Amino acid sequence: MDQSVTGVGNILCRIKSMYEFYSTREVSEILRLDVKTVRAAIARGDIRAVRFGEMTSYRIPAAEVHRWAGTQELTPPQKAALKNDLNRREHAVAQGEQQFGASSNA
Repeated sequence: MDQSVTGVGNILCRIKSMYEFYSTREVSEILRLDVKTVRAAIARGDIRAVRFGEMTSYRIPAAEVHRWAGTQELTPPQKAALKNDLNRREHAVAQGEQQFGASSNA
């Protein structure tokens, strides 16, 4: 297989994972916090979030969730949930790299 194609596939998968977004509800579930706590952190500017359109709720980049969580004193269950989510995302990126590599052989 052409190495340049594999390299592009790796880059594309990593870029995709950088641009994954959580809803405020998802962040609250992962970190086991109340949704109001997450929204308050957004309002204070502690968590960077974006809105896609006027009527949509906030979306928080995955990297931002992990950055912010690193500044908080998390309980062991919160740390475990965050670690599990990070592992799941890393696995999804690896799977995407494999799928891209397999499809480029055709």
